[in-house]
Amino acid sequence: MSLKSCQNCVFNGLQYGTLGSATGYCVAHQRLLRAGDQTTCGRLLRKDLQSPSAEAEAAHHARRFPLDTIVRLQRAGGWEPASDHAAPTAADAHLRPSRAADPVRERVTEYGELDTTIESLARLKDLPGPRAELARHALGRSYVRRCRLRQGAWTSGLHLLWWAGSAVEADPEVGLDDLRSQETAIPLERQVELASWSLVMLRLTFIADVAHNAAGAEPAVAALQALPEAAALAAGTNLRKLLRWAKSEGRPAFERALPRARYTALAQALHQASPPLA
Repeated sequence: MSLKSCQNCVFNGLQYGTLGSATGYCVAHQRLLRAGDQTTCGRLLRKDLQSPSAEAEAAHHARRFPLDTIVRLQRAGGWEPASDHAAPTAADAHLRPSRAADPVRERVTEYGELDTTIESLARLKDLPGPRAELARHALGRSYVRRCRLRQGAWTSGLHLLWWAGSAVEADPEVGLDDLRSQETAIPLERQVELASWSLVMLRLTFIADVAHNAAGAEPAVAALQALPEAAALAAGTNLRKLLRWAKSEGRPAFERALPRARYTALAQALHQASPPLA
């Protein structure tokens, strides 16, 4: 698994490590990802890094890979064309993923096609299961990044932040059916645990991204940037330790940074300034 591949990019809400669907989907290129572990492009923004580090890595990556098409990674670190992931045309609509009977995929592809990004994320919140949470936090990171680059207020991610923080200590309850691939050298129980751990850390990293955007505007929220590092130091890659830390340390830190009364006041101001959930 390459950390510089499409499976580790926030624009792909259907895959992360061994978690997710057999095929991914890139909302930036609006393309099916048949081999997300082997492809990349110059727009890569890594899921496993917090915003400042991810942005630095993205700038370096963009100098090495094309921005306008998905390419196949080579072992030596270069790339080669990947014809099945070329820019979309009317003639190859068959490469678009089917949404049938998969509401998570439907929301993800909707996010890439329509100007309904926050509504798509809100609809993902209403879906159960770890795949929906993966999509919400991955695409949520791309959403708040876009808002920041457009000089939008950090509160554009307010509701997403509240949803993540309110469930910061929740066990994702990843099952075998949620794994898109299995590592033969690692016991299945450990693979499930690692997938759950990675999803909790993605949750914390999303919170940290919004906190990064709040720097200079909401100091208490900005302090939440420290959560992923604190969690990693306290728990390593042990899921049970991570969940205990999230309950005893992470949730109280979130509640101090964004008490319900403050969230309500900010939400009311946001509602008055823009359409609901904007």
